[in-house]
Amino acid sequence: MANGEASTLINVPVCGTGNGTIRLVEDVICARILDGVHFDFDYTFIRPEAKPIIREIVDDINRDSERQVLIAGHTDRVGSNAYNQTLSESRAISVFGYITNQPNVWLDLLRTMLNTGGGPRVTRSGTGQSRDRWQTREIQYMLSYMRDQTTGQHYYQGAIDNVFGPNTQAGLDAFRADNGLPAGGVAGSPRQAGVDEATWQAMFERYIQLDALNVDTSRFLSPEMLGCGENFPRLETRPPGAVNQDLRDADARLETNRRVEFLLIPPALVPSPLTCDNIYQDPDNPVVICPADPQPITITLQFTEGSSNRAMAGLEVQITGQGGFTWQRTTDEQGRIILDEADRTTQGDYRVSVVGNFGLVLRDTSLGEVRGAEVLLHLTRSTMVEIMVTPVPARLNFVENVAPFEQQLDTLDDPLTTTPVEFKLAADIENVTGDEVIVMLSSFLLRGPVSPVPGEGDGGGIVIPATALEFVDASDTPIQQTGLGGRFQLRLDSAEVTGDEVTVMVSSHWFRQGS
Repeated sequence: MANGEASTLINVPVCGTGNGTIRLVEDVICARILDGVHFDFDYTFIRPEAKPIIREIVDDINRDSERQVLIAGHTDRVGSNAYNQTLSESRAISVFGYITNQPNVWLDLLRTMLNTGGGPRVTRSGTGQSRDRWQTREIQYMLSYMRDQTTGQHYYQGAIDNVFGPNTQAGLDAFRADNGLPAGGVAGSPRQAGVDEATWQAMFERYIQLDALNVDTSRFLSPEMLGCGENFPRLETRPPGAVNQDLRDADARLETNRRVEFLLIPPALVPSPLTCDNIYQDPDNPVVICPADPQPITITLQFTEGSSNRAMAGLEVQITGQGGFTWQRTTDEQGRIILDEADRTTQGDYRVSVVGNFGLVLRDTSLGEVRGAEVLLHLTRSTMVEIMVTPVPARLNFVENVAPFEQQLDTLDDPLTTTPVEFKLAADIENVTGDEVIVMLSSFLLRGPVSPVPGEGDGGGIVIPATALEFVDASDTPIQQTGLGGRFQLRLDSAEVTGDEVTVMVSSHWFRQGS
């Protein structure tokens, strides 16, 4: 049976005893869905985790040569009908440009933005983070997917936070160098979000062409794509009696409805005129999800400390799943989170992130991959997913308690003061400021032996030994770095003095990752 065909089983008598079965094949309008897990709210850019799903859909399109193709964009219920109509059209345009290998389609989207009142897209202006302005977020997505041709590493490995920090700049510089572009971009090229269009186009070309998708445009109907606005949700969020109400509350913001559908339509079932109403409201030819809706599965997430088997209890975790459902959970004493049928988990794609500055490693890479600060999973069965959690390293050093806190201290030169000695303990994440912790030390903790030495005249004098500053672990071994949330000892080691250690807990909420 070809992919996308429905069937009916009919029992009929056969010669002899028992029954036989005849399978009648029906032609249907088959929908393959790229759902909201792959689109940011109010945006049309195709995120990296959508790529394997699109490849599968394109394979289906190429195998099913008898049907013609139509791309239909959809939105959730938030906002006005007019605005959502244009947003849905823009999503369909973005996907069409991607699967037909037309980077210039994306360049047109970059240069424009949605009009708040609906209607055609308008020339881009302003710097806001809405109305489908492609900006640093999209740059980070592309750089996190593409690899440096020299090192083989992803150009960008930080969080997708829409902040153009030094790591984003470094990734962009490396990409330009690999593609023969000037370090600061092409002079005279218009700039969007601070980056020249020549660099944007080079990123679009490579990001799209890495998948080598090129669906023949002759396979598409005319028009090739439709925007269906918010009018055909998979899950209804509008309350009864609110037929024409524009919704703005969180309940209407549902990723399940924020989607693009690839419709494979037999020639005999192409409606005339070709409109969303005629496709989705034809009682004689209903749209069928192909393949069938995903089956329920149970997902067990197991978090461990690094490569050890020590459970990471108390981690705050966010999971975004198939259909756009989001769960906020905390790991139990065994470091586990279990999602089952009661949580409506089904076969499909999931994003997993941990609150705090942690690196994540997927033990079984056949289940997905790590992108920046997220684990992206593609699950087809009930599965235990083991995720190793490693704190972001922080360099440890002492700095003077005077602005700009840059001069590193190796010793305290005058430990016998009568007032408390104040200095700063800095667990220093590169390119991050304000991550110092004040530690007050009183002089009695630092009192070391004094030695009389001959002095000029008959007064003599003493030598006050400097107190060495260092960090040590539980076994009293000096360390140079630790993980956020790690426990270590701060030791001020005066000669022949013991018990002068101070234990400090560095907690991840004091820090934020630079980007």
